[in-house]
Amino acid sequence: MKMNFSVFILLMSLLSCQERKATDSLEPVAKGDYFEPGKEYVHMIPDSLRTAEQQAVYDKLQKMIPRIYVEHVVVEDSLLVFKMTRDEFAETGLPEQYYDLLLKDLKNVNAFFYSGYDGGQSMEAFLEDGKKRYKELMEQNAEENNGILENNNTGNGEEDISANTLPSKENW
Repeated sequence: MKMNFSVFILLMSLLSCQERKATDSLEPVAKGDYFEPGKEYVHMIPDSLRTAEQQAVYDKLQKMIPRIYVEHVVVEDSLLVFKMTRDEFAETGLPEQYYDLLLKDLKNVNAFFYSGYDGGQSMEAFLEDGKKRYKELMEQNAEENNGILENNNTGNGEEDISANTLPSKENW
């Protein structure tokens, strides 16, 4: 009886230590499957070869993708999950192939974490740390832009605010 109880306690201890789902679907996306043939990926085009239209898309990607990650990626069952529908993504005006890239990136991060390369950090801590760093960077950029605004005073009591302000959250 004492042996059965000890085995039961040991088994429960081992089972309670399992944080992640037991699944075999956490394989990384193969390099050959990462980019879809026939789709244009402007971030892969060198700066000097981009057209003005491609540069505008690239600039929008640079601005929007980090914000999308911060606002729409959550942790569920110790895995990163993208909580934005394809239709919601389309409303951002970004090319649809980048929605698929975001999903593939999250799948790769989950596979990397699940394979044991988590550096002793939980997925929740990993995501929160990334969000915190993003917010700090945005605050730092806002402070730097405010300093630029103060230095751009035209001398007649008006400030020159051309292209030196960050968009409000409503305009993200």
